[in-house]
Amino acid sequence: MKKHNIAVILILIALNLAAGFLLGAVIGYFIGDPVLNWCHIIIMPFLLMGFPDLTNLIVFPFSKRTMAKNLEKENFGKTTTLVTQGVWVLKSMLCIDEDTGRVAYVPVTNPFKFQMVNATELSKIRTSHVKGPFGAGARSVFFEFYHGNKKFRFYIFRTRRITWELSSNRVKNAYATGNRICDLLLKFNPNGNDFTINRDIPFSKLGLRGFILSFISIYVTVAALTYRSLISVSNGEKLPKLYVPFFALSFIGAVLAIWGLVLGIKVLKGASRAPVRGRGFAKTSIIMSSIILIILLLLLVFYFV
Repeated sequence: MKKHNIAVILILIALNLAAGFLLGAVIGYFIGDPVLNWCHIIIMPFLLMGFPDLTNLIVFPFSKRTMAKNLEKENFGKTTTLVTQGVWVLKSMLCIDEDTGRVAYVPVTNPFKFQMVNATELSKIRTSHVKGPFGAGARSVFFEFYHGNKKFRFYIFRTRRITWELSSNRVKNAYATGNRICDLLLKFNPNGNDFTINRDIPFSKLGLRGFILSFISIYVTVAALTYRSLISVSNGEKLPKLYVPFFALSFIGAVLAIWGLVLGIKVLKGASRAPVRGRGFAKTSIIMSSIILIILLLLLVFYFV
């Protein structure tokens, strides 16, 4: 099973960032050119915060259509369906055939791909929660399982609140939903909740290095954007000299982002051949590096245009 389609994610990120730059340019045009780049800096974080909700709104209908069309094609009978819910959660859809134990999966980040496995292929099936501060209560409740070495987590609820009491109806109802899914899968796979951990799996340091490089590239790129805004409010007399640090910072940010992207991809390619720990760092480095590279590309386009 595959959670994400990289092409879809990159297109969504590019559209999101392009909308941010366009909105910043429009606002900057009406307010005045000197504040143009400050508009970008202010708008971008809000657009990125709304990225999951906007993606769900636009893309999830395609996921539902893919699921419905293929359930009929694969002759699924009575099904139990779970759709992830919560704040800042990219939606995914899970349907389980109650008669055969077949499991269908369509995430919003891979909306045109219908994926199907049998319950017997799944492991570490459980319902649990993310603890609140100091271990009190729950910030979210989720259902999850492993398919091979990949973990698939489905949030039943995820809240902006600091915590919910474990005795609250919200948490109890979420656990009831997750346990119902667990019981259905365990009916076809009685050993599916075995949590024996293989501690011999090596940890990939490359993924961590890629994460650090991409994280640093964010700060370097923000510095470049901030310096670009300072150029806008200058009188323009020393413009060539002022642009040297801007292009230098942009170049360093791009190099760090590319380096982090390459290391992240290398880890994931290696993980496809043999299991490794630290894939989360690699995935995060790929996402962050891709965002930075798209920002820098759009910045160059706006500069030359």
